[in-house]
Amino acid sequence: MKNHLYRFAACVAFAAVALSAAAQSTSAEKARQALAALKTGAPAEKALACKTLAVYGSAEAVPALAPLLADEQLASWARIALEVIPGAAADDALREALGKVNGKLLVGVINSIAVRRDAKAVTPLIAKLGDADPEVASAAAVALGHIGGDAAVRALEGALTKSAPPVRSAAAQGCILCAEDLLAKGKPAQAAALYDTVRKVDLPKQRVLEATRGAILARQADGLPLLLETLRSPDKAVFGIGLSTARELPGRAVTDALVAEVGKASSERQAPLLLAVADRADDSVLPALLTLARDGSKGLRLVAMDVLVRQGNLACVPVLLDTIAGGDAELAQAATTALAGLPGDDVDRQLAARLPQVAGSTRRVLLELAGKRNVAAAVPELVKASGDADPKIRATAIKALGQTAGVADLRTLTDLLSKAKGEEEIEAIEAALESACTRITDKAACAAHVLACLPTSAAPAKCALLRVLGAITTPDALTAVKSALASSEAAVSDTAVRVLADWPDSPALPALLEVYRTTKDDSHRFLALRGCVRLLELGEQAAPQAVKLYGELLAGTQRPDDRKVLLSGLAKVADPAALKLVEPFLGDAQVQAEAELAVLGIASGISGLAPTEAKAAASRIQAQTKSEVTRERAARVLAQLEQAGDFITAWQIAGPYAEGLSGKSLFDSAFAPEQTDGKATWKPASVATKAGRPGMVDLEAAFGGGNRVAYARTWVFSEKAQKARIQFGTDDGHKLWVNGKLITQANRGGAAVADEFKADVELRAGWNAVLLKVTQDSGPWEFCLRVRDAAGGKLDGLRVQPSPP
Repeated sequence: MKNHLYRFAACVAFAAVALSAAAQSTSAEKARQALAALKTGAPAEKALACKTLAVYGSAEAVPALAPLLADEQLASWARIALEVIPGAAADDALREALGKVNGKLLVGVINSIAVRRDAKAVTPLIAKLGDADPEVASAAAVALGHIGGDAAVRALEGALTKSAPPVRSAAAQGCILCAEDLLAKGKPAQAAALYDTVRKVDLPKQRVLEATRGAILARQADGLPLLLETLRSPDKAVFGIGLSTARELPGRAVTDALVAEVGKASSERQAPLLLAVADRADDSVLPALLTLARDGSKGLRLVAMDVLVRQGNLACVPVLLDTIAGGDAELAQAATTALAGLPGDDVDRQLAARLPQVAGSTRRVLLELAGKRNVAAAVPELVKASGDADPKIRATAIKALGQTAGVADLRTLTDLLSKAKGEEEIEAIEAALESACTRITDKAACAAHVLACLPTSAAPAKCALLRVLGAITTPDALTAVKSALASSEAAVSDTAVRVLADWPDSPALPALLEVYRTTKDDSHRFLALRGCVRLLELGEQAAPQAVKLYGELLAGTQRPDDRKVLLSGLAKVADPAALKLVEPFLGDAQVQAEAELAVLGIASGISGLAPTEAKAAASRIQAQTKSEVTRERAARVLAQLEQAGDFITAWQIAGPYAEGLSGKSLFDSAFAPEQTDGKATWKPASVATKAGRPGMVDLEAAFGGGNRVAYARTWVFSEKAQKARIQFGTDDGHKLWVNGKLITQANRGGAAVADEFKADVELRAGWNAVLLKVTQDSGPWEFCLRVRDAAGGKLDGLRVQPSPP
């Protein structure tokens, strides 16, 4: 075993050495190619070569780069490389160029020397401080600042007073850079003296501000008087640099002084000062913020509370709770908002503990907070408050109970409902019950609590409970609502109809149909109608059944408004029989517009099932409508039909299937859809309408990517037994079955190309089942398929449907 390990380690080491050698070889080769380009290439090639040498170049490249420093087109490219090539050769080349170039080229060379911080360049750079070109002199001053050292400092201090204003500003920048270098090297006294020198000279304000900041930081704690001086300055820019520096200068004494300064500052400066204090990394900041949040002026308290909350520091919770009880409405609101947003169980514990100790408006605010934060520990106090003599306290507690109650607490709310006095209180308890039952995941338990008190409740409470059952929507809840339809109390039966009409799923459909058929109340009839249409639009009914129900509903009404609702629903039924239902209404002026739109909706939906009927219906509407908008929509439906051609666009798909398999395993494995007794979940497929991609089904959009398998199925109706050809394209591999018989298969990769694969089949008279398996390897995942005659021409008279006949 050890020998194996040794051999493995040796292989790894050898591979690492080989890779390193290969990388070095590659780098050297790239450098050689770049040098060759510098000698013979065009300007653009030379520029690219300079960039390459900035990555791979060495001292060997310097002789080729140095002459380019005098080339106006390539100087900046050459400097890119020279700034990063290690070794003295690049420094020497740049220094030599100081005496060979002028103007902007000279400025560029000086800037590159500054990047490399070449100490040998100090003397020639000092000479350039007196250059007649202010840009050259200024560049030299800044470069000296980057290099630093005693000689550079002396020269820059002289230039501060002797130079023209533009150069003087650059000399000040150089002095500040030198001072920063001194400070970094542990020479704060020398740094402070240099900063002070700059501050005494007539310079642009920005330079003075930079020097002032440096002078404060160089002195550390002794810089506090100067810091306070800046914070008291009437000049906004000076005050601004003071705020910035206040965040940087360390020490508790500084924090204490700044806190004291907050109290002395003018009202408009207190908030920014306080924010500067809050940003300091100091243990004394938190106590200071808490003190200001509790005892400061109103403005400071607001700012301090906001800062504490943004920091998420839970030490502020007692202060916030005290503020709520303090009586100032604005402060109390700010504290309430802050507490609502603070995360953590500790906040909830403190809030629950404080609740029994407060009364009046403070109690109401804390009750509201307990609800917003869903504080379970506060429920006993909320229950107690729900019986308070103060109606405002009572209402707040009831609402909070709805936000916090668990299953065990629902009895409290239902008991309150039975004792409620007045419509307003019933509405509040109902809202709380609905809130709790919507939030609680155990819907059966919620329904049981509500159902238990339903029989003994008075009519107003019973109506409220029925509406709550409409939010729970369990089978037991639906049964209770249906039973309430027969109530002798008009308010209860009316509420049951309204709850049923809003029921979210199709189990309520039979009861609504019965109401529609039997009621003598017009409003109930209309509510039931709308509820039926809404549930039919969910698509949970098979298309033929939906057509039958719509037919019954249409036959049972003469009202135009009812018919408009029904036609709107019919537009979503993808069944040719739906066209026959709509046809009689195309001549009814009161609903003609809705009927035309319904025909177009159905035509679009059956474009893959019955393209001939769909085209005829859309063409008729395009020819007869008086609405330009409807005519344009008809044109779009016809264009959709034209683009799809005879590609099948009506599919159901199932998947994805993977089970950790890939490649040939995916292709060979027989998943549920191809098993005789396999149980698969099928859903409608979405067919692309992109130009040049008719009939393409995007499986990746339906199921996502990765190694996996999907299946597609449809049924093709042939009027007679006949030979036919199935033409299709898939991405990637495929298997094709017709009437349960495997016709063709190929485990391959590549894009889906229409008609790439062809399989001759025998269609039987009647319905023929088509099943296609498509595997996915990488890239897009899609397919398209059509059935043509034996010679590959269009086969007329076919009908298609995606669900089993």
